Amino acid sequence: MADKSGSRASQLLALFALVCACAGNPLASADAAHALDAPTGLDATRLPDADTRCAVLHAGLTEVLAAHADAGSYAGGAVASVISPPCGRWVGAVGEAEPGVELTADRLLRIGSVTKTFTAATVLTLAADSLVALDDTLESYQPGYPNGEQIRVRQLLNHTAGTFNITDDSAFMAEARANPTRVYTPAELVAVAAAHEPAFEPGTSWGYSNTNYLLLGLVIEQATSQPAATVIRERTLQALGLDRVFLEGAEPLPEPIAPGYGPSGADVTGVLPATIRWTGGGMVAEVGDLATWIAALAGGDLLAPAEQAAMLAWVPTPGDRECGLGIFSFDVEGVGSTLGHTGSTPGFAAVVLYAPALRAAAAVIVNNIRGDAKEIAEALLGLRLTARSGRDQGGMSPGPASSSRILSATFSAPAPRTVSMMLTASP
Repeated sequence: MADKSGSRASQLLALFALVCACAGNPLASADAAHALDAPTGLDATRLPDADTRCAVLHAGLTEVLAAHADAGSYAGGAVASVISPPCGRWVGAVGEAEPGVELTADRLLRIGSVTKTFTAATVLTLAADSLVALDDTLESYQPGYPNGEQIRVRQLLNHTAGTFNITDDSAFMAEARANPTRVYTPAELVAVAAAHEPAFEPGTSWGYSNTNYLLLGLVIEQATSQPAATVIRERTLQALGLDRVFLEGAEPLPEPIAPGYGPSGADVTGVLPATIRWTGGGMVAEVGDLATWIAALAGGDLLAPAEQAAMLAWVPTPGDRECGLGIFSFDVEGVGSTLGHTGSTPGFAAVVLYAPALRAAAAVIVNNIRGDAKEIAEALLGLRLTARSGRDQGGMSPGPASSSRILSATFSAPAPRTVSMMLTASP
C-alpha cells in the first residue's frame, strides 16, 4: 500500500483542533506531544453534542483500522464495520482490492468459516420449528456415515462429533488445488471424510472439523427437501434484510468478489474450487451485513429463547476459547467476553465479534491471508470515548435498527495515531 498519510494527518489534526475549540478544551492550544501524554484522554462530556462525539469516535475507528491493516505493508487491504451504542454504524476500508484499485467497504469478500454461524443458525431455526431435533442422530439424515448412530446434530454443531476433518486429507486437498475449476457435490465431499477413521468417539472430546458443517448442510437439505442455500437465505438472510451475503458456488453472485492474496502477495483467489467450502466456509459478504448479522445473532434478535440458550451452551476446547453451537466465546483484553467466529480461506481472513457488555459488534475481512482480522476487530471494539453525558449513557440497540446513523470512511493508507488523544482504550 502506498503511503499517503501526510494529508490524512493534517485532516485528523484539524478535526482535533476543531473539536477541542468547540468544546473549550485546554488541550487545543497544547503542544501535540504533551497532549498525547495526557493520561485521561479527552473528556467526552465537554464535546458540544452527540453528533460531534460520534464523529470523533468514528474518526478514531478509521484511524485504528488503517494503522492495524497496514502494519505489514502487504498486498490487499481490510474492510470493517462496527455497531456501537450510542453512535450507530461505522464502516471503513483501507488498501487495495487489486493493484491500482481502491478497496471499498461495499465489496464482496470471502468469509471462510464465519459461514458456520449462518449454517448453525439455520439448523437452530429448523429446531425451533420441530423440523430438526438437536438430539437427532446423524444416521437419521445420512445413513451409513461412520459413527452416525451415535453422532447427534448438537455434536456436529459444537465439534464434539469426532468426524475426520476433510481439510486434513492432504491428498484430497492436493487434488482440489490441481483442479481449481472442478465442481464438487456435497455428497462427494462427505464421502472423502467418511473414508477416514473417526478422530474420536462422539462426545468424548473436542476437535474442530469442517466435515461437521458439510454434514449439517446435508441435514438442512434432508429436513426441508430444499437446497441448503435457499433455506439459509430464507431463514437467516431475508429475516434480517441481509442482501449482500451469498453462498458462493451454490447461488449466483451479483458481481465478482475482490481478489485475495497469499503470503507472497500473489493472487490466490482461484487456487481452490469454490464448491469445496459449501456450508462449512463458502460464503462471501459485504462487511456491513456481517456486523448486522453478529449483532442480531449473538444479541438475541434472531433465534427463539430456547435455541438461543442452546447456542450459548459452552463446551471447553484445548485453546483459550469455549465452543457453543456454531459460535465461540473469546475473552478480549479491555473488552471482556465476546461471542463470534473467525474464518480463513486462501487469500482471505474474517471475524465477527459481539461484546455483550458493550452491546457492540464488529466485523472485519482482510483480503490477504497475512492480515490479522481478529486483532483488528479487537482493537476496534476496544475504542470508546472516556465519558458520555445524559441520554447517551443508555446506549441503543445494536441490532439492525441501529444502522440509522451511518458514517463511511475509506482511506488507502494508514494514518498517524493523532486521534488517540481523543480516545482511550477500554480499561
